[in-house]
Amino acid sequence: MSPTLNTLDDSRLLLSPLLEIDFAGFNCRNPFWVASGPPSSEWEKIKALDEAGVGAIIGKTCCLDASLIHNPASRTAVQMLGKTKIGLINTELISDKDINEWERIMELAVEQLQCLFIPSVMEEPRKDAWQEIAYRFVKRGAKVIKLNLSCGHGMPERGMGGAVGEVPEATFNTCSWVKEAVGDGIVVMAKMTGNGDIASVTRAVLDAHCIPAGINTIRALGGVDPKTGSPRPSNSGNGTRGSLSGPAIHWIACEKVATMAEIIRDEYDGAVPLVGIGGADSWDTCLNFLRYGAIAAEMCTAFMFRDPKELVRELSDGMLAYMVEHNYSRITEFVGASLPHVLGHSEHVKVHEQAKAKRQLV
Repeated sequence: MSPTLNTLDDSRLLLSPLLEIDFAGFNCRNPFWVASGPPSSEWEKIKALDEAGVGAIIGKTCCLDASLIHNPASRTAVQMLGKTKIGLINTELISDKDINEWERIMELAVEQLQCLFIPSVMEEPRKDAWQEIAYRFVKRGAKVIKLNLSCGHGMPERGMGGAVGEVPEATFNTCSWVKEAVGDGIVVMAKMTGNGDIASVTRAVLDAHCIPAGINTIRALGGVDPKTGSPRPSNSGNGTRGSLSGPAIHWIACEKVATMAEIIRDEYDGAVPLVGIGGADSWDTCLNFLRYGAIAAEMCTAFMFRDPKELVRELSDGMLAYMVEHNYSRITEFVGASLPHVLGHSEHVKVHEQAKAKRQLV
C-alpha cells in the first residue's frame, strides 16, 4: 500500500520536504516529467499538463520535413496481464505537425508555461539538418533541447532515431553537431535507446558534453490476435515491429539508468545530471530511478492511461510521504543512494557469504 500524507503524524510534516529539483541550472517544481509522445503532441495537451503540475514537459519529437511522416491507421496495442495493463506497443512515428507549428508552440511555452518545456528533435544523419532544427528552437527561446536518438521503429529505416543512438560514433557526431550550433549556454540532452550497448553510447553522449536521458522504448513485436492470426497492432491483416513501453520495461530501464549513473559517477566525477525514462507510473517507480542516480523521472504511457491531475497528485503525495517517513528534506538527499548497493555478481555473492559468516559468530 502506498504511503499517504494523511496516514502520517501531523508533527512530522513540519519539516516540509521539498519536491523541487535543480536540473542543469533550471528549477523544476518536482521530478515528475512528461516524456515525448502523444501526451505532448498538441499545445492544448501541453498546457493541461502544465496546469496539472508536472515538473517539465518534453514535446513530441519533430523534424524539419513533416511530409516524410506517414503513420499507419492502427498503431497501438495494449499488453495485458490478466486484467492489468502492463505495456503498450506502438508503431507511431514522430510528429507529423509542420515545424513552423512546433516553433509557435515553443514561443507559447516560453510565454505561458510555469514548467520547463523541452523541444524534442530528430533529423536525418546530416550536420546541416541537425544544426538547423536545433538553432530554430533556440531562436524561439529554448534553453534545453532534446535529441531523439532512440526511436526503435520506422525511423531507423531512414538512418534516424535508433540507427544513430545504437552507434557510439554516430551518437557523438550528432551531439557534437548540435552543441556546436547552439553554444555552451544551451543544455543538450540525448534520449538513449534500450536497444544496444548503453555504456558505450552513454560515454559518447558525455564526451560530447550532453546530458543522457534514458531509456526510450524497447524494440518489440506485438502478440498475435487469436481471431485473425495477425500481429498486433494490425492493418489490413499485417503488422510490423514496434516499440514497447509501460511497466513491462521498467526493471530493464532501472538497469540501464544504473549503468549510466555508474559511468557518470566513476568516469565523469558525478558532475552530469541524468534523467530516467522507462515504465515509471507511480511514485515508487519514479523513486527507483531517483535512487539509482537520476534527478528526474519521465513518463509517457502513464499519462496516456491516467488523468494528469490525478496522477501528479498521487506522485507528489506518495513521494512527500516517503520523504517524511525517511526524514529527507530534499530530493537530492537520496538521488543515487541505492547505487553503491548494486554489485557485480561475484562480489554480491562474496559480500553475502561474509555477512552470513559474521552473523554466525554472534
